[in-house]
Amino acid sequence: MCDLSVHLCICASVYVCSGDFLFTQAKEWGLRVYEQDWLDDQFLYVRQAQANVTVAQRWLDGLAAGAARHDLFVQLCMPMPRHVLSSVAYPAVTQARATGDFEPNTGQWRVGYTAPLLAALGLAPLKDTFWTSSEQTINSYYT
Repeated sequence: MCDLSVHLCICASVYVCSGDFLFTQAKEWGLRVYEQDWLDDQFLYVRQAQANVTVAQRWLDGLAAGAARHDLFVQLCMPMPRHVLSSVAYPAVTQARATGDFEPNTGQWRVGYTAPLLAALGLAPLKDTFWTSSEQTINSYYT
């Protein structure tokens, strides 16, 4: 049984204990920056995050503290405003994505609203990946 007071990591929208285990393993693999992706969905669709007003903040506290203990940095991906604003309390959180997922012809380059806010909070804004060709023969999503 998992005590939610210990450090937590979200994996596939399920709360998993032992953030230190994850970061210890990742550090051995040479990881420098941990990307927490799909933050919006994970907080909107994880029942515990909706039912308990402190669990989401405690999870974010644990993620940032665990990364700091292992001299790693955290990148927030698909963050909500609450994640971005909370990041000012966490030196390990150094960057956040300023765009949604890349899909051709969706205005992916429009980072003018989000990037200045992220930069003002001390976060490096970044853009999702991009493709240089409209034909993606090895990608089944957009062929």
